[in-house]
Amino acid sequence: MMRDTEEDVTLTDKSRIDVLEMSKIPKECDGSPEWIWGSLFKADEEDEFDMLASRYPEVQGAVAAIKELSADPDFRYQALQMEKARRDWISGIDEAKTQGIEIGHKQGIEIGHKQGLEQGLEQGEYIKARSIAQGLLSTNLTIDEIARLTSLTREEVDHLRMMNS
Repeated sequence: MMRDTEEDVTLTDKSRIDVLEMSKIPKECDGSPEWIWGSLFKADEEDEFDMLASRYPEVQGAVAAIKELSADPDFRYQALQMEKARRDWISGIDEAKTQGIEIGHKQGIEIGHKQGLEQGLEQGEYIKARSIAQGLLSTNLTIDEIARLTSLTREEVDHLRMMNS
């Protein structure tokens, strides 16, 4: 039934949704409503439908409707077309997902290469600036002047000076 679980109130008793998880239906007959209806939904042979209708009166109407609908060639054709369309749709979704993964993988590699190159260039520039700063430490320039010339921070130049001492 439709309920507001936070307020513990039934919204309507006019409709109800029952969910059957087909994978959880026992293989052996236990006579439960879940087994009976689940077996009906899983059946695909006429003798299975007949057995269920003869043993369980609650599914006789459903079995009769299934037989009536499947006897109509137009309905069978429509059902086949709908099933084909459903399978094609699922196949299309799977193909799109596969293509998306491939495209994402390629883009990821490209982005990774670009980021790696940028990081390499940044590290190279930093190493170059440190090397220049180390050479300038032997001059009369102040730490602030060396930092300005090499784009290192004052702390980085001071750290280099202490390491060279």
